[in-house]
Amino acid sequence: MLLFILHTAFPTPIIHRDLTTKSIVIDNNGVAKLVDFSLCVALPPGESQVEVEIVGMFGHFEPDYITTGIIIEKSDVYMFGIILLQLLTALDTWYQHPEGPENLVGYVQNHVDKNEFGKILDPIILEERGEIEHQFQALLRLALRCTVERGADRPYIIDVAKELERIQRSVHPI
Repeated sequence: MLLFILHTAFPTPIIHRDLTTKSIVIDNNGVAKLVDFSLCVALPPGESQVEVEIVGMFGHFEPDYITTGIIIEKSDVYMFGIILLQLLTALDTWYQHPEGPENLVGYVQNHVDKNEFGKILDPIILEERGEIEHQFQALLRLALRCTVERGADRPYIIDVAKELERIQRSVHPI
């Protein structure tokens, strides 16, 4: 997971700042690749945040970034959570329903709180889920943990990677 490397392999974390479904490509072997590092910024040594110009795709920003222009290591975690929600639901960052538009996080959280997973999962996933339904539920819950409003309450990317491995092992035990 390249995002994990950006956050951990250098003296200070490098924040991608523009994680969207458009910044991920699938190669000929079916391996996901992260692209477009033009907006990356390294956190200054000893600092946990940095103020930057607000750029990127609306709907993927964490709430604090929109109002302050400040990013933290967990800003990328928020964007990763949005991507995961999009992949699981086949919805855009804003959901249009009869009452009006609602952001994807709120829409999914509302249904997860009611244990209505079947109403939000991508119909293709619903057809194929079979014995692994609890893994999809675990992925939705992880995505929601990544997209909590307060950055301090989100997991670090290393914890996200560990949880993804745990979920994968529950599908294909060693």
